[in-house]
Amino acid sequence: MFNDKLYQLFEQRLYSSELETETQEEFIYRVVEDYVSDLIRMAHIPIHCLAVLQEDLEAEVTDMLKIKTYGFYNLAEFKKSLKK
Repeated sequence: MFNDKLYQLFEQRLYSSELETETQEEFIYRVVEDYVSDLIRMAHIPIHCLAVLQEDLEAEVTDMLKIKTYGFYNLAEFKKSLKK
């Protein structure tokens, strides 16, 4: 079983009803924010490492989003396809 917390947050947010009004940048920001919040609750992250961590996570979530929504113009189009 695939048990990656980042991917779980990504999927949960991708299929939530809030997605219809979000831009790609907002989506990525919120997934990264949720994940970093979870990490901070579980362990100490040095403040000087936080910016680098967020950049890496943004790149990772961007790649996941590109793969998941391949063939759709934007997030709204992807969400419309789920309703059919």
